[in-house]
Amino acid sequence: MNKPYEFRILAMASTAMVLAMSSVQSAEAQEDGGDVSRKLDTVTVTAQRREESLQEVPIQVSVATAEVLADKNIDNGTRFNVISPSIQLRSADEPAAGVRLLIRGLGTTGPSVSLEGGVGVFVDGVYRSRNGAALSNFLDYESVQILKGPQSTLFGKNTSAGAVLLTSTMPNLSDTAGSYEMRLSNFDSRMFKGAVNLPLIEDKLAVRTALMGFNNGGFVENVLTGRTEDQTEGWAAKVSVLFEPSDTVSFNLIADWSDTTGDCCARAVYTNTDGGVTRILDAIGAAQGLPNTTLEYINGGEFRTAVRNNGDLALRDKGLTLRSEFELGAGNLTSITAYREWFSRNRNEQALFSTVDVLAFSPQFQSEQFSQELLYDVQISDSIDAIFGAFYSDEDMLRERTLFNGADAQAFITALTTIPSGATPGTVIQKEYIPGTAKSMSVFTNWTFDLTDKWTFAVGGRLSKEEKTGAYDNLIDPPAGSAWTLINVFPAPAFSDSYEEDAFSGAASLSYHLSRDATMFGKLSRGFKAGGVILDSTAAGSPATNPELGAGRVPLDPTYRSEFVNAYELGGKFVYWDGRASTNLSFFYNDIEDLQVPQFLGAAFSIVNSPSAEDYGIEVENNFVLSDYLTLNLAATYIPHAEYGYDADLETATSAGAAVSGERFLLTPEWASTATLDYERPFNDQIAFIASAGYQYTSEQRTNSGALPTQGSTGYVANQQPDTWLVDLSVGLKQLEQGWSFNAYCNNCTDERYVGAEFGATFQTGSFMGFPAAPRTWGVALRGKF
Repeated sequence: MNKPYEFRILAMASTAMVLAMSSVQSAEAQEDGGDVSRKLDTVTVTAQRREESLQEVPIQVSVATAEVLADKNIDNGTRFNVISPSIQLRSADEPAAGVRLLIRGLGTTGPSVSLEGGVGVFVDGVYRSRNGAALSNFLDYESVQILKGPQSTLFGKNTSAGAVLLTSTMPNLSDTAGSYEMRLSNFDSRMFKGAVNLPLIEDKLAVRTALMGFNNGGFVENVLTGRTEDQTEGWAAKVSVLFEPSDTVSFNLIADWSDTTGDCCARAVYTNTDGGVTRILDAIGAAQGLPNTTLEYINGGEFRTAVRNNGDLALRDKGLTLRSEFELGAGNLTSITAYREWFSRNRNEQALFSTVDVLAFSPQFQSEQFSQELLYDVQISDSIDAIFGAFYSDEDMLRERTLFNGADAQAFITALTTIPSGATPGTVIQKEYIPGTAKSMSVFTNWTFDLTDKWTFAVGGRLSKEEKTGAYDNLIDPPAGSAWTLINVFPAPAFSDSYEEDAFSGAASLSYHLSRDATMFGKLSRGFKAGGVILDSTAAGSPATNPELGAGRVPLDPTYRSEFVNAYELGGKFVYWDGRASTNLSFFYNDIEDLQVPQFLGAAFSIVNSPSAEDYGIEVENNFVLSDYLTLNLAATYIPHAEYGYDADLETATSAGAAVSGERFLLTPEWASTATLDYERPFNDQIAFIASAGYQYTSEQRTNSGALPTQGSTGYVANQQPDTWLVDLSVGLKQLEQGWSFNAYCNNCTDERYVGAEFGATFQTGSFMGFPAAPRTWGVALRGKF
């Protein structure tokens, strides 16, 4: 079945389901006189570090409760766009560097373990510098909140593009209860989640324990080995203890662990030009009866790879969080203390991602982080509220990587350069030691003034001090006459450098409450994200800039500059139709200084600063209660302009600079929209029928910051994702009193095949590699409470 026809069939099926629901709703309305008793639920958020109604805060926030996360199969951040079309997350590369997270076009767009995100990720109030684990498997979260635009006055670090707040379910001091979720899906994937709440001392002490186990079968075929790549399995656990010795004091201790093993990360490999290196790899493979090292990929086709080894993955994340709250005077003092450890290893990858064994490497990264935040929320008078905060974080990082010659290394070097020796198989040619530190200190405050019963003014600021260090050393001397040195690949210059920045950021907003259900606001804000030192062996260049290999060779600067965002927003929040509909609308403009753009350039990781950049657009989110059984959510984000400024120095410095200067932002479609229709109709007092239909649309967008879109001989446009329509459907039953549900579902029902992130193939000019997004997934899920 061809794709357009398949899409039409599924679209008609979705429309038929919608019409069926609507006809049932119309009949019911006629029976009861047309009355609709249901209204929109009141949504409470903590966007301003206190509990408030969503409709009252001068921040655009998208929220998903635990029920929504389960019903929409939002198990990780890759499905954030179901919550809001303004946010995108793409996962690629090794887990420590591979998360690309953006809001309104701003955030992290490429691979770098040294680069912190412009979208701050906070789990139970704790800033997560390594957010790959936090966003990979959701376990026992009460809600997810997406805050859009700079949030400098409310958080201690890195929220220049926005913030994602994940909040764990709190223990209940009085009820013994639990929940479970089991899921079976295609690609041999399975998942189980369970949580139990136990009061130990009534109204004083309780513990909540949550567990998860999972197995993901993967969906990329390896034509070389005959196996399916990206197969992972693992488990996670969370224990939360709540102790409230009095009405004015509480302590919440949370311990969490997660462990994932498998292989990472499958690349769909394709070529647009038959370059020299590609021909060499193909010739070496053909002599051994192996398939070509690159397979032509045509959009809409099957995902395949021919990489000898995609890497043996091990990922561990664990930590402790202590949240202490005290009533103090006229306010509340909150202390959030956290310690976290992160470890990732991807052993025995092929650096050229080929069928032949040329250059193997094993990257490893570990991080230890301590953080402390103090927050005092006080009501100074009937019309003045204030928040005072202080934040400290200290992170130690170590990146290690060993590279050694493969069995085909010398054949590759000889074919490339005619150098007859110097690449002995099994010889270690690099043993990289790359330590780094990141210390952050800040104080911040936010004041809210109720000027009248209609007008509210808020203002605040943050003083930040950032200190970063980074170094690189090759722990072995390269073998004399190494072929890799002769062709200017290894070793790069050793370095030890630091970066410090003191900065002020802040915000001011003015809100006008037209009525209890209608608010307009305008906001000015300045976001800040610190620069630092690139934690990569090539940060200071190549052998050509290594002074140990020759006089007059000057290392490159391994640092990158801080990023500042000046944001302007005009928005409104409206509830109408007798409480059955809401619309949140914003016009935004961002003027950015020194936007940080991470890149992979075929053999080196870099971070370039675009001296100027800007984007602007419109964002709207709507919710409608069409009947007591039918709800509709519609949202869209339109960003007509999102471009790096033209800079002559950047344009002429490197080919990578040319791919940034004057071009559109990475992973920023002009249009993005979502629609979801949910239906729940009781058959009787016990059982209800449930169904859902939804779609997510994104227009074409760039997927590689190191190269511009390129059309090859196959017609496939590399480095650009085409217009993409994703359809989700589910149908099932729900038990109303006991709270269990059973449903069958499919995500990406039309089986859209596209590459979500791309990069230039190592040493292979004209060839590209990509990380494919998930194809159609379907399965069944059983959820319940007890």
